[in-house]
Amino acid sequence: MRPFLTLSFLLCSAILHAQYVWTPANTINYNRVANAIISPDGKHVAYTVSTPEMEGERSEFVSQIWLAATDGSFNRKYTFGEKSSESPQFSPDGKWLSFVSSRNSEGENQLFIISLNGGEAEQITKAKGSIGTYKWSPDGMRIAFLMPEPLSDKEEKDKKEKRDMVVLDNYKNAHVYTVSLNEGDEKNLRNLRMLTQGDIHVTALSWSPDSKSIVFSHQVNASADLWPTTDISI
Repeated sequence: MRPFLTLSFLLCSAILHAQYVWTPANTINYNRVANAIISPDGKHVAYTVSTPEMEGERSEFVSQIWLAATDGSFNRKYTFGEKSSESPQFSPDGKWLSFVSSRNSEGENQLFIISLNGGEAEQITKAKGSIGTYKWSPDGMRIAFLMPEPLSDKEEKDKKEKRDMVVLDNYKNAHVYTVSLNEGDEKNLRNLRMLTQGDIHVTALSWSPDSKSIVFSHQVNASADLWPTTDISI
């Protein structure tokens, strides 16, 4: 009986393995949870859920932000739409949630903030480039972020005319910008400032505790081979 039982066990294991084997084709069928962060008061967790969209011509993951209470009292979807909303962060006072999304632009990620009480998200940047890493100032009055140098007029034209081939390892340098969270201009967009310029590529940033300075790492340019040239400035 023992050989028969062993053979049966192996056959069952093989069948189960065939049904649940992890393959590249199967990964598209599962939601992905990422970017979990805790609010300053420890009462909330914001995170992203990426859902596969495979209807018609679409074949992509779309990320939306969810908000959950740490005591388990609620867990709800916080952003909606056909475009992804990603990189959630809480404001230092915990009253606002920021994120990046291309919902109101042609593929360029911009910064948005939304009250933790709900309501409509407010777009606070309208830049030519796509916003990358960003951080709130400790006083909650500004957000600093990295963004590649904007396209030139010729590059914009080439992009519109589909003559925008990319040369590998020939990327735009990123620089440090800040956006004010005070009252904006007549277009309801905030005051945007470029803090670094020239022949450097900024790779990371962090605020000083008093919100008066920003320390950042940078290299000669965006080439992947030039990371040994990295230095730190304020």
